[in-house]
Amino acid sequence: MQSSTGVQVVSAAAVVAALVAGVGGALGTPWFLSWGPPSGVVRAGAVLAGIAGVVVLVAARRTRDRRALAFAVSVLAFAVMQVGPAWAVGVLLVVVQGALVAFGVLTSRDERGAQRVLGRVVAVPLLRPVGRGVGALWASAEVR
Repeated sequence: MQSSTGVQVVSAAAVVAALVAGVGGALGTPWFLSWGPPSGVVRAGAVLAGIAGVVVLVAARRTRDRRALAFAVSVLAFAVMQVGPAWAVGVLLVVVQGALVAFGVLTSRDERGAQRVLGRVVAVPLLRPVGRGVGALWASAEVR
C-alpha cells in the first residue's frame, strides 16, 4: 500500500463507505423520513467509513500524500459525526468542511486537467458556505 495507486483505491473505498452513511443521513431528513434506511444501516455505513478513513490515513502517512491525508481526516470526522454525540456535530462538521477545502486546494494546486477542475469544484462550493457561515458568526458576535 505504499504506492499512490494503493492510496487512490483505498480512498475510493472510503468514498463509497462515506456515501453509504451520507445517503442514510440525507434520507433521514424530514423530506424523506418515510424512505429512510434503518438506523443500523446508517451506523454500519459510518463504521465502514471510519475503518476506510483509518486505512486511508495510514496509507497517506506512509506515502506522505497530503491530499489523501486531508481526505482521510474528512472521512473520519464524517464517520464520527454520524455516530458521535449530538454536541460534537457542529465541530465535526467544520472539520469535515475544512479538510475537504484543504483537499480541494491541494488538488487544484498540484494536479492538471480534470483533477484540477475537480479540486476547484470541491474547494469553491465549500468555500462559499463556510465563508457565509463565518460572516454570519462575525455579524452576530457581540464581542469583536
